[in-house]
Amino acid sequence: MNNTSADIENRYAFFNILRFIGALCIAVFLHSRDHLFWSLMSYPYDWGLIGEFLSKYGFVFVEMFFLMSGILFSAHYRDSIANGNISIGCFLWKRYIRLIPLVVVTEVVCYIEQIVLFFKNGIFFSSCGTLSIISLLIDAFLGGGELLLAHKATLNGSAWYVGVLLLCYIVAYIMVKLSKKYTTVLVYCIPIFAGLLIMYGELDVAILNYDVARGLVAFFSGIYLYDSLKDSLRLKGYRKRILLESAILPVVITIFFIRYDCIDLFASNVHLLFLLLFFPELFCLLFHSPHLNKFFSGKFFVYLGKISYGIILWNFPIYGMYFFLIYNNYVALPKSGAGFVAIMATIHIVSGILSYELIEKRLKIVLCNNKDREIGCVDV
Repeated sequence: MNNTSADIENRYAFFNILRFIGALCIAVFLHSRDHLFWSLMSYPYDWGLIGEFLSKYGFVFVEMFFLMSGILFSAHYRDSIANGNISIGCFLWKRYIRLIPLVVVTEVVCYIEQIVLFFKNGIFFSSCGTLSIISLLIDAFLGGGELLLAHKATLNGSAWYVGVLLLCYIVAYIMVKLSKKYTTVLVYCIPIFAGLLIMYGELDVAILNYDVARGLVAFFSGIYLYDSLKDSLRLKGYRKRILLESAILPVVITIFFIRYDCIDLFASNVHLLFLLLFFPELFCLLFHSPHLNKFFSGKFFVYLGKISYGIILWNFPIYGMYFFLIYNNYVALPKSGAGFVAIMATIHIVSGILSYELIEKRLKIVLCNNKDREIGCVDV
């Protein structure tokens, strides 16, 4: 069977639903525990097993997003870069104008909220608060640049992902050129090894810090995973069955450790546990599920994938306002349980829809030409 690039890309339709789920889990569970309820000195412990896991380990979805970004980079850009069809300036500009405008908008909103809260109550929301215009500009135009340049918390705590992703794109462009020159994919190991050295060397300086290392390891693992999944299409019969059956085991083991809340006993680095053991195997199973991908390629699921970027970036502005209302007793809002989850999920979904329709879609029309809309301005 001859698998075209379109056929291979259609096999990643499951990214649509995973993006949406990951964005909501980070926004509703992880950041509520780490920022909103940390600021209120109150933790909602009545969320049950799944809620407790997501509030404690929801950060692993960041690894999932970097892994996806590496795969999408391979699918959309590697050949064009290797063949010299796109310069580094053009490539980075395409990615910059896709990612940064919404970062700027949400950073400004966060800054205004922090000013209002500071002059009203004399405090900041979470550890990300600042009145510095310089910090605002660095965070807004470099995608959470404070984390990159000084390893400080970013004003919009979700924006650091964008800055690290842009750094990964720069490194990836260079690695593609080196791979073409030396005709080997082993060069993609360099950023992975560098990331692991930063992680376990406990470096904490500009650019060389743990969060940047997470991005490098996951993004370039995604590049390798893309090649592996593409090559797996050549497998037939029992070889393919063995591949899929072997992929099920790590997924089941991880779910078992989630169920009995003993992940920390299984791996000292939960980031790498999910990056290397869970998500690649899950992607493999879904990649080889054509009926599921046909289902997830429907307009509804594609739209869920498109609004996920807005859900993530509007998370801190939403929590800033929520904190302000609760702290000043303006509105009696739930701080735990199903009520809190329902309200937060609804607000984030509505914000994601409005953000996509009123900001992202219109900016894409203005900033991208017709060809760019199909190739250069692919979703994160």
